[in-house]
This record gives sequence, structure tokens and C-alpha cells, in this order.
Amino acid sequence: MSPRGGRSRRVSPFVVLSDPVRHYIVELLCQGAASSGDIATMVYDNMGKGWSSVSHHLGVLKESGFTRVLEDGPTRYHFLADDWLDLVDQAVDEWRTTWRDGQPVRELGWVQPVHRARVRSGYAREPEPPASPAPVRRGRPGAGRLNLSGRGQGRSHWPRDADGGGSFD
Repeated sequence: MSPRGGRSRRVSPFVVLSDPVRHYIVELLCQGAASSGDIATMVYDNMGKGWSSVSHHLGVLKESGFTRVLEDGPTRYHFLADDWLDLVDQAVDEWRTTWRDGQPVRELGWVQPVHRARVRSGYAREPEPPASPAPVRRGRPGAGRLNLSGRGQGRSHWPRDADGGGSFD
């Protein structure tokens, strides 16, 4: 466990912000610090998530270095760390570097030959061809239609009044 306010592990800012609840909490904290109870109330009112879920997400934000916590008696105030946007910028810069480094390969069009070589060596598989859609039969209504009831699709084998509209006398 890390000391309060410290970072114990490196979590991608994209992973942190990918969850809608954490994204919403960060938006709330952009306006200023808020207590755990106020955050939980706002998240519940807007997203329907309970206290345990909010507590988990606040912990993830703290562990990832996005937020800091100030304890005032029994109340905990959460606020965004001064460098939280630097974490996002750093992650974007890493992607920019990877993108820039891959430019020559993309220009030469080596992606497909490399994939084919990986398939030949057994490291990758060819994608499965898309399943062909069921044939559409023309003709008079009801004639020659596919019977889908054996596959769990189509009409039910229950009588019409089995949905509660009839009686079981």
C-alpha cells in the first residue's frame, strides 16, 4: 500500500477515464473539491450508482494519481491533483511516439505481409469469414419459410394465453 496521496502503480489515464463513473467524477472535481458524500450523492442522482461503487472509483482515481484526499475529521474531501492533466498528456505523447515510429511501416504497406507471415508461422490466425445470412425465400406468405423454433427463435410453442392473459382452469 502506498502512503496517502502517493502513487502505488502506473495505470493508463485512458483506462482511468474509460469508465463513465470515473469520467463523471473527474468532471465534477474540475469545478472544485467535494466531499465523498457529496460525490456519492451526485453520482447516484445522475447515474444510479451506489456508495460502494463510488468508493471504489474514488480509490482508483486516488491510486492512479488523479486525485488527492484531505481528511477533516470524519469528512474526506477529494480534489484533482495539480498534475493530473500531465498524466494524460504523457500518455498521449507515448501514443504519438508509437504512431510516428510506425509511419515507415504504414507507408510501405507491410501490415498485410507481416500478418500473412505470422499466420504461416502459427502465431496468428486468419479471421473467420462472415457467416452468410439465411436465404430469403420468395413465394406465397408462410410457404417455404425457415422453421427457427428449433434454434430458440421464432414463434413460441406456448399457447397465446400463456402470458398471463388467460386462465389456468
